[in-house]
Amino acid sequence: MAFPKIGNLAPAFTLQDQNGDKVSLKDFRGRQHVVLYFYPRAMTPGCTVQACGIRDSEKSFAKLDAVVLGVSPDPVNKLAKFIDKQNLNFTLLSDEDHAVAEKYGAWGLKKFMGKEFMGVLRTTFIIGKDGRLKHVMDKVKTKSHHDDVLALLKESGILGLRMPLPMALDHINLYLLEDTDGWWIVDTGIALGPTQSLWEGVFERVLGDKPVKAVLSTHFHPDHIGMAGWLCERWRVPFYMTQGEYFQGLAYSRTTSEHYSWSSEEMLRRVGYDDATIAGMKSSFGGFGSVITPMPGAFRRLVDGNSLTINGHQWQILIGRGHSPEHACLYSSTLNTLISGDQVIPRITSNISVSGSEPEGNPLRDWFRSLERFLELLPADALVLPAHNTPFYGLHERLRFLIDHHEDHLLALEEACQALEPSTLELLPVMFKRELSGHNLEMAAGECLAHLNYLLQRGQLARTLDESGCYRYRSVDDTLPLRLRQRHHTPESEGPFEV
Repeated sequence: MAFPKIGNLAPAFTLQDQNGDKVSLKDFRGRQHVVLYFYPRAMTPGCTVQACGIRDSEKSFAKLDAVVLGVSPDPVNKLAKFIDKQNLNFTLLSDEDHAVAEKYGAWGLKKFMGKEFMGVLRTTFIIGKDGRLKHVMDKVKTKSHHDDVLALLKESGILGLRMPLPMALDHINLYLLEDTDGWWIVDTGIALGPTQSLWEGVFERVLGDKPVKAVLSTHFHPDHIGMAGWLCERWRVPFYMTQGEYFQGLAYSRTTSEHYSWSSEEMLRRVGYDDATIAGMKSSFGGFGSVITPMPGAFRRLVDGNSLTINGHQWQILIGRGHSPEHACLYSSTLNTLISGDQVIPRITSNISVSGSEPEGNPLRDWFRSLERFLELLPADALVLPAHNTPFYGLHERLRFLIDHHEDHLLALEEACQALEPSTLELLPVMFKRELSGHNLEMAAGECLAHLNYLLQRGQLARTLDESGCYRYRSVDDTLPLRLRQRHHTPESEGPFEV
């Protein structure tokens, strides 16, 4: 049987305790975290070790506002004897028909001494004050169970949310960080559709008696900053962002089609677009402000290396570049947790693109430097909380994959420019294997140009201007044949996606 889904409300129940009194999960809603652990049988060796560890950690659980509830199929009178014999100081619940264990997925097939039978699967669930499931421990070590649970409880101040997006990448992950006197919001969702009403639901059902105390956006893209202005006005709280991201977002939010410059038109022509396509792109320019609420009128600057103290944890600001100018990530060493925004995502690659405002920009160089720096500064076993896809472990493996992924694209582009002198648009099939159109085509072209600018500035490509005003590229590095033999590349991309 499957466990309840993390983030959903934990299944309700009412059971009798060791005194025969009824205890319901709802009794603790809004007051305490609940550690709900299922164990096979009272007074057996492993279950006794597990229970005594919790008994001896009473003060530690109390400091974290956590109540412990042990659940087994034992009758009430046996639970009372167990408590008396071991001097236990927490509540035990009787689930004789194992209905609650089944509801939580903690009842299933077991094997012992060559025999198979149905029984309790030793499992622990951590439920937040909001009644939502925070953690599932299905590999329980009886001797260290109490310490393992306490470690997870220290993370309970982080709450993940999902908000919908009107695109192929259909949601963004947002994070609430609980402080002693309120909540920090990290990223905000886009100002389209039901986002505002969803936020009002969060305020009503999730925050408890604590207000929002601050809003932080990792970078200026609409799904991260879209509701920042409204949230800050709604709660009259400060807005945190890096300087580069704040002013980039402010500029974009106030841009209209009238601001479309000759240099932007020239860049599109250099890429390989015809006049009709350029005219269409010009007419649709300036839509940024339509998908964000008016940006906050002031901000508090996030600076690389500085820290924010939230609920006793130091969150270090780490700046990443390439996907955006000055992307802020947050790392807590005590929680060993990285809130990565779009800088590191587990299953897709962030768009690294050249824009019309900086046609000769080299964002891929900045991207490589950022990823290499993260490899040096961050531990391999950190928990990563990304803006898209799902939380994951394996940070170093993912960083190395992203570097290799783009290096493969670079090599493939060099190879494609050996015999012919293609344009940027003609090189898109080298990087992207699926059909592209509309906004995805624009993003793909921007990302391809980022790779070409990188190779050009590194001296591995040269370019000429043809009669139509389009750049043509050719390989000029004599070491290319050797590098092609040394590295087998299979460049593939899932994107581009607007993340």
